[in-house]
Amino acid sequence: MTGTGLTIRAVPGADFLAGCIVSTWLDMVAFLLIGHAPPQYPGETADSIEVGLMGMVDAMGLRPQLRPCRLWGSAL
Repeated sequence: MTGTGLTIRAVPGADFLAGCIVSTWLDMVAFLLIGHAPPQYPGETADSIEVGLMGMVDAMGLRPQLRPCRLWGSAL
């Protein structure tokens, strides 16, 4: 597919996934919150963590929240 402007980031490996924390909850719709520990390995940066998380987003077909959560507001 060319000319669509579609960009799909690489899916991270198992070592990256091991550092992720996942939480789910239901409130009229399903929510999925995925986080990752701060950089702690050689070569790991906040930017590389963000790229890995966004790769997971692309692979799972997720999207960012549309409005602030009632319980946390814009803290997320």
